[in-house]
Amino acid sequence: MKRAILLTCLSATALVTIAGCGRTVVRETVVEKQPVVQRETIVQAPAMCSLGGTNFSTGSLSCQGGYEYRCNSATWEPTGRMC
Repeated sequence: MKRAILLTCLSATALVTIAGCGRTVVRETVVEKQPVVQRETIVQAPAMCSLGGTNFSTGSLSCQGGYEYRCNSATWEPTGRMC
């Protein structure tokens, strides 16, 4: 009789232990997204030299008064050469 009670207790304990092992573990992963920052891109127009109502880009050459001038960042600079 004692043996039957002991076996019943052990089998009940085993069932409770096994039932607990069958539980599904769910882990939730939280991923935070970084905020997206948009910035306006401002593109400055290249500097232009003007001569007689016509615009010239940087690096352009012009003959003014018998001397050569080069457009450099919106200003005419003499090159020292005659034309």
